[in-house]
Amino acid sequence: MNEDELIRELLRPLSADSRFSFGLTDDAALVPQDGAGKWLVSTDLLTEGVHFLPDDPPTGLAAKALRCNLSDLAAMGAEPVAAVFSLVRSPHWDESFLRGLIQGLGEDLHRFGVQLLGGDIATGALGVLSFTVWGRAHGSVVLRSGASTGETVWVSGTIGDSRLGLALLRGEDFVAQLSQAQKDLVVARYRCPEPRLALGLAVANHATAMLDVSDGLLLDAERLAQASQVSVEINAGQVPLSEAGQAVADNNELLIRLLGGGDDYELLFTAPLGCEEVLRAVAQEAKTAITPIGKTIPQQDKPVALLDAQGSALPYDSTASGWLHF
Repeated sequence: MNEDELIRELLRPLSADSRFSFGLTDDAALVPQDGAGKWLVSTDLLTEGVHFLPDDPPTGLAAKALRCNLSDLAAMGAEPVAAVFSLVRSPHWDESFLRGLIQGLGEDLHRFGVQLLGGDIATGALGVLSFTVWGRAHGSVVLRSGASTGETVWVSGTIGDSRLGLALLRGEDFVAQLSQAQKDLVVARYRCPEPRLALGLAVANHATAMLDVSDGLLLDAERLAQASQVSVEINAGQVPLSEAGQAVADNNELLIRLLGGGDDYELLFTAPLGCEEVLRAVAQEAKTAITPIGKTIPQQDKPVALLDAQGSALPYDSTASGWLHF
């Protein structure tokens, strides 16, 4: 049983009111309430050896955990308000490590205007960092399930940099040719993702479906397609890559590795034809680049088709082109 099957078969039946939980298919859920505005809640955890490396610098760890949650709010068109933080202390985290970890967290709480309300602390065999965050949507709440056929698929920023950063830290050979500046950039993208909060708010009234790219572009595009009951065609040559990504992805195998790498925390969304001008304008205002990478089509057996420059399908293993927790 993998992650998606556990959610679908075991957890979804426990979520009785889909008006708020959206069937456990989205990045956040609505908080039942009366009055103006829409409050959303999301939770994530990062585990040592799974989501971060044991020797990652402490100042960025709690900040990264926070940012992963903030990215979920961005994907729903919400701004962050408050959070609770829970920590399982690893045996090798001494006082100096903890001070660095909390220092980095404090800087990010201030930067993103998030109030820390509480949490919990324990000790375990591995370090674990967990946040639950609350945010507020002033306009539309964008779900994964709103796309229709004939719409444009967009993505923000660049894809694959975090995968390159992780590869460098693991000593994988395929990134050895990167320059020092490129190495510094991709490691920073892995250790310190940028939640696209301003962009999420800006496109919320134009996007029909949206999620954040946390588990790989291909896998997350599949999730959007399945939730919306459409299929997605992605033009591989249009997917935005950084200079580092372009330097590495000199064949289809390596390109697919970047598209399935995960931890990008960019926004993937759909919008009707004719919205390009307004989308580019609001994205420029949000200081985030966006790129059209494909379109939605009627539902096929395969939820995502990756196409080369001639429009032919690039085969890839969907079970190995994204991050599943188990």
